[in-house]
Amino acid sequence: VDQCFESVFLSMKALEEVIREAQKLTEAAAKTQISPHAADYHYYKSFPEYKARVDEVQKSIQNTLLSCQAAVAPKSSKASPAVDWEDANEVREWVGFALDDCMEGVDAAIDLHRKAVRQQAHAEESATDGMGAAADAAPQVLPSQLGPVSNIGGAPKGLLRNLQAGRSRPQEAFGLPVDNSPKPFQHWAPHLASILPSTAAPAHGTEQASANPFAPVLAQLTYAPSHLDASAVCPPRPLEETPIAWVDTPEALTAMASELQGEQHIAVDLEHHSYRSFQGFTCLMQLSSRTKDYIVDTLALRQQVGPALIGIFANPATVKVLHGADHDVLWLQRDFHLYLVNMFDTGQATRVLSYPSNSLAFLLEQFCDVKADKRFQLADWRARPLSPEMLDYARGDTHYLLYCFDRLKQELVNLGDQVRGAAVVSVYAHVCMCVCVHVCARQES
Repeated sequence: VDQCFESVFLSMKALEEVIREAQKLTEAAAKTQISPHAADYHYYKSFPEYKARVDEVQKSIQNTLLSCQAAVAPKSSKASPAVDWEDANEVREWVGFALDDCMEGVDAAIDLHRKAVRQQAHAEESATDGMGAAADAAPQVLPSQLGPVSNIGGAPKGLLRNLQAGRSRPQEAFGLPVDNSPKPFQHWAPHLASILPSTAAPAHGTEQASANPFAPVLAQLTYAPSHLDASAVCPPRPLEETPIAWVDTPEALTAMASELQGEQHIAVDLEHHSYRSFQGFTCLMQLSSRTKDYIVDTLALRQQVGPALIGIFANPATVKVLHGADHDVLWLQRDFHLYLVNMFDTGQATRVLSYPSNSLAFLLEQFCDVKADKRFQLADWRARPLSPEMLDYARGDTHYLLYCFDRLKQELVNLGDQVRGAAVVSVYAHVCMCVCVHVCARQES
């Protein structure tokens, strides 16, 4: 294990030296002023002297990058793919893969070290032979035992803290192991039978099993007058006057589902983690009614969320309001087998209305005079317990969303279409419907 750590960090040190050399080459190239504007590049490259100098600098950069690869994975048995060194996007992707290899080496070394520490602690406990009760939890790995992990650049600080504290990954506690196989994603789940009783469970592995089970329902969906009405606008209650529930037990989840039954509108958002994860996973689900906010710990309730909420998410009488729902729709399917029937995407509405910005932060400032705190956009949402600031940030994503929905519906109605409400129907049926019908599919390994 020590040799593995030493190899990884020596490679990191060599990589840092190569990067410093690359920076020197970049500065030298800038001082020569040989790089014209992009539009003139090919014209200048037709001159032999200019082409020779460009080729020289390109060769130096190419050698530097290859040295980086050798420093990161000197014993790699994988053949390096051919790279078009004049294609900036291809080179950028190649560098990204090299950095991924580097971080995978670090992860592997840390996992080996943590396993060795646990085995050693277990052996010491066994040797005490009655000298006291053994601790139930896995032994903690201290930062000093991990070596200079904090010197690794580019990784989120929250992730490094979790690794240094020796905490287990949330995936290890999932009731069902994550399926990273290349097999097609199976959309059918037992809890869907209560919502689609006339639909027989498709045979596993068939094309039907990989289709959205609610596609026929979505194709026949009609909208009630109340869904299109924009006369009622309900301003959000102040945060300090709005109750909030932290939901992390099956009992609390059941109570929340009971409270949300019958609500005409519900705001929904997810916090997702994908750093150093093949598929990623949902860490939090935020929901808001007109009178209460909820934050669901989906790490603790991963197996229970789908059965508890399918009756609400698939109920066409309840409008589920999301912002930028393209990824959320797929994450709900993948992690919980939850499917949205009757969804309104405020992000899509801003596009129909030709807003200067389609972000939620813009809507919050425009309609609610609230400036979103962007510090937590890339936060590590696996952390438990969440800080009060992180809870406020997560809560804010849905607390104000129903009011933004009301205001956007008003503007859509006021577009002056010949058929009253046609713009609202357009967002519901032609835009949001297309998002809802998308299906989660396996990533290619």
